[in-house]
Amino acid sequence: MRSLCLVLLAACGANAPEPAEGPRAIRTKEHLEAARTHDAIARERTSWPATTSVNPGDPTTPQPPVAWTRKWDPEDEHGRRARIHRSEAAAIEAEYAEACGTRDVKKLVGSPLTRHRIGGWNTEDGVVVLLSTHAGSAETLLKDLRCHRSWLLMSTGVEQDSPLELPGILVDARGDQDGITLTLTMRDTRQVPELQKRVLRQLEELKRAPRHED
Repeated sequence: MRSLCLVLLAACGANAPEPAEGPRAIRTKEHLEAARTHDAIARERTSWPATTSVNPGDPTTPQPPVAWTRKWDPEDEHGRRARIHRSEAAAIEAEYAEACGTRDVKKLVGSPLTRHRIGGWNTEDGVVVLLSTHAGSAETLLKDLRCHRSWLLMSTGVEQDSPLELPGILVDARGDQDGITLTLTMRDTRQVPELQKRVLRQLEELKRAPRHED
């Protein structure tokens, strides 16, 4: 088979806790939630009570309730992290707009890895997935993969544990008139077992579901 092209699906760069269900790229909503959290911490760390009173020397003078003054230092570390998370969220939205354009969101559900899959196997450093020619041309397939991953990062609670969400996944696409071979590997070789587990789970789900070709 002749080589079509190479796709790198990299992770978002902001620092955030690893999701409970396993490693994956951080989604838009999570970036925005993290930004709000850092904003709140930044404000709390630079707040102090005002101690002025009407006449502090006269105990008979009613004292006003304690007021709070807030100050936000834009160079504060939490403020910096909040800006990073907002920037990452904006980058995901921009990537989605570029990758998916005006596509109908309903048609984005379902990974090309499962819609067109006809076989595959594990390798020492990843997984090989065989796709039928229904996946289309090289340009169509890579556009579908990119759009689907962008949709995953824009959404929440959909297609949990997708292989395409793994940070640092590499996809090498090769094909001809007989079909397409996708070789999936990881930048971090320690994540290879996780990649294989997720691809196997997709295969098991595919066997239980009725097959449809677009």
